Amino acid sequence: MDIAFLDVEMPGLDGITVGAKLKARFPYVKIIILTSFLDYLDEAMRFHVFRYLPKPLEKSRLYRNMKEALYQISIDTKPVLIETANESVTRFADEVIMVEADKHKVKVFAVDKIRTPTRDSLSP
Repeated sequence: MDIAFLDVEMPGLDGITVGAKLKARFPYVKIIILTSFLDYLDEAMRFHVFRYLPKPLEKSRLYRNMKEALYQISIDTKPVLIETANESVTRFADEVIMVEADKHKVKVFAVDKIRTPTRDSLSP
């Protein structure tokens, strides 16, 4: 799931509850809340809603925010290539915990192990 459009007041579960559940299950989902109820913004921010847009909504504003959401999705899920003397592995940015530089050595701390890239792999 990439983008979800919700309203605050919906039949059954409210949009805030649904949004929090979606974000817990799909961390990269961009949630856009379209609503006439501005009082729920603080609650929506607790689960990092992407946008909270008031109704009535202008088409240009909706398209602009959709474009920004798609751009953010492409950044969030972009793989990073780590090349070492022994292997090449791909990790997503959120799997890289830390990068440490010490003189001419670099260590990449990923969720599964530490890798030391070759000098050439750090060049543009």
